[in-house]
Amino acid sequence: MLVSTGIIFLFSFFGCNTVSEIDFPLEYEGDRIVIISQLEDSHEIYIQLYKTSPPLDSFYLDSFYITNATITLFEDGTAYPFIHLSNGKYTSPEQKQAKSGRTYRIEASAPGFPSAFSADEIVPFSGSIMNATWTTIESTNQYDGIVSFDVEIPDNFPFDIVFTGIADGEETSPEYDIVAGIGFFCENVILVPECLTEGGHIEALVNKEYFNGNETLINTHIKIRLVILSPSQKSYEESITLQEDAFSYPFIGKDSPYTNIQNGYGLLSSSAETEIIIPIQ
Repeated sequence: MLVSTGIIFLFSFFGCNTVSEIDFPLEYEGDRIVIISQLEDSHEIYIQLYKTSPPLDSFYLDSFYITNATITLFEDGTAYPFIHLSNGKYTSPEQKQAKSGRTYRIEASAPGFPSAFSADEIVPFSGSIMNATWTTIESTNQYDGIVSFDVEIPDNFPFDIVFTGIADGEETSPEYDIVAGIGFFCENVILVPECLTEGGHIEALVNKEYFNGNETLINTHIKIRLVILSPSQKSYEESITLQEDAFSYPFIGKDSPYTNIQNGYGLLSSSAETEIIIPIQ
């Protein structure tokens, strides 16, 4: 049975003092299992189980964990039972790891919930990063140099490129997210994100002084991570971006996040990555 309630938004429009009430009905179809699992090549598989909650219900995270479920992971058709660890987190007794090129599926059931199951998910193969070089720029502009490299993307999968700075030391020194100081040459771009040319070549301008907003940390190395995403992971990230845009402008349609779980919610997705570290002194 669908339970309908309502939520009222108050909008004050520019140029007048009128306040308008807009009543949107919220429908709740009953408790459902939420399955969350991110598979990564050569990493142990964990499955997190939650339950849904009626709109406007009080939120206490501990009450959303499902701890008494029966969960089975299928790898290329072979079944592996999972057991509960804590806080709704499940693992396999043999510490099963995900492998590139293999197909996975999850089935979950628990008392009081309809059984839920995922679509098939194929873990992508890792890409590669090659010919990485650093060239110092002898100029007075805001950048210190150019990091240049080539990438190979398997089967035209979606991907992300992540730069991490290693400051004030050697390769084993602490890493810092780079939140500024990276720019890209974008010629003949055929894929997004970043600046991937037809030959898979990327060049990035680097300002060594910007690490995690702290200009006192001087970059000595850069780690480049090439993350290959499954189509389901990319679809989820795109749907979340649409939601964030919708909440910044309330008249954009608010679609639910992408899910590939049937008779429930959540996401079974996967990725594979490779990385290199290069000195930029």
